[in-house]
Amino acid sequence: MTKYKLGKGTVLKLLRKQGVKLRAQGLSNPELPEAIRLYKSGWSLQRVGDQFDCSAETVRQALRAAGVVIRGPHDRPRPSSGS
Repeated sequence: MTKYKLGKGTVLKLLRKQGVKLRAQGLSNPELPEAIRLYKSGWSLQRVGDQFDCSAETVRQALRAAGVVIRGPHDRPRPSSGS
């Protein structure tokens, strides 16, 4: 980008205009509270990532940065029995 003196936004705009499928850019600040809520309710990192069109690793990094403790693979909350 520096060689051609183009900004990142300009490059992204040109790529989109040409129909290039761009990878997800991660969780936005408005999406983070919902991602936290879903994860704490028992959703996996992968499922949250699928919801927001990003990778499980991106979700993990965003949640950790927000202070959320990441559980182990077998530590998901169990649904209540309703009794």
